[in-house]
This record gives sequence, structure tokens and C-alpha cells, in this order.
Amino acid sequence: MVQFLHIADLHLGSQLSTELPDESAGSDIFADANYVAVERLVDVAIDEAVDFVVVAGDLYDDDARSVRANSFLADQFERLAEVDVPVYVVYGNHDPVGTATRYVELPENVHEFDHDSAEEVLYPNPDTPEARIWGQSYRDRHESRKMYRGFTPADDRVPSVGVLHTGLDPDGRRYVPVSRNKLESKDDIHYWALGHIHQ
Repeated sequence: MVQFLHIADLHLGSQLSTELPDESAGSDIFADANYVAVERLVDVAIDEAVDFVVVAGDLYDDDARSVRANSFLADQFERLAEVDVPVYVVYGNHDPVGTATRYVELPENVHEFDHDSAEEVLYPNPDTPEARIWGQSYRDRHESRKMYRGFTPADDRVPSVGVLHTGLDPDGRRYVPVSRNKLESKDDIHYWALGHIHQ
């Protein structure tokens, strides 16, 4: 049995929307809230000794990736590397792979799913797998491909996790069209780690 942390929509680089004026004493709290939240998520992963972390898109709020956001995220993932926790990342509509600018490389414990096709990674390794993680990143800000169709594990000997950034709109053409029922009908994926709709 594996234990993992599923997170999504960090939107690093954006500031929480508030009613406070910029000069308010409380505005600093909101300016850093996303960063504090990510630190706390990493604290939870370490404290709970999870096997791995999955991130279901929109790590950054802009495909340009600010220097601060990129270096901060690298530091947080390095904290996980120090306790041998791998991180499996897909990129969403706010940080698509096709137009990404990177200032700091992420540590080696991070696996970034490409945009070309669905990909499977075996945790902790191909020789003695305990879980399969499937994912596919956005190429551009809008994705009309039905990515979930490519998430096809060869067998069900170990749990399979599908990491997908989707609006769960089967008729939508912008954010990976699929319905909840379609995802639930894929019996070979045991857990869908979704992002995008912030719920």
C-alpha cells in the first residue's frame, strides 16, 4: 500500500485577491500566502512520510515562471529529495510546457511529464513497482486532446494514479475535455489526481 500527497493549482507568482489596499499592514501576508501554503504542504509530506507527491498542474501562475517562483519551488522539491520523496508533475494551462521559460533546474527527484503523449512512471522503480503514475502536460494554454484515453496500464498488479489537469467538461475544447463518468469508467486507474477547477 502506498501513501502519497496530491496537490494542484499552486499558482506561484500570483497574489491572493483581497479587499485590502496595497499599503495595508496585512497585504504582505496575502502576497506570500501561496508560498507559505506550499511550504506547509511539503512539511505535511515530510511529517507523514509519504511515498511520493503528485502535482496536477498550474504550479506557476504564468508560463514565463518568475525567478522567485522557480527557485522557491526548486528549494521545496529539494527538501523532499533530502528524504527520498519523488515528485511527479504535470503542467496545466497556466504553465504549459511548450512556452516555458526556466531559470532554475528542478532537482533530480522531480519527474516532469511531457506534453507529447501520456506516459507511465513506475514507483519506486521498474524492477519492484509499488505504483504506476500516469501523466501528460499541456503543450499550450488550451488543450482539446482527450488525454485520458492514453492512460492505459498494462495490468492492475499495483495501484495506478492518473494525474490530469482538466475542467471536467466533456464538451469543452480548452481544458482537456472529459466527463467524470468517463474517468470513473477507466477501472485500470485507481485514483485520479485532478487539477484545474480548484475544488
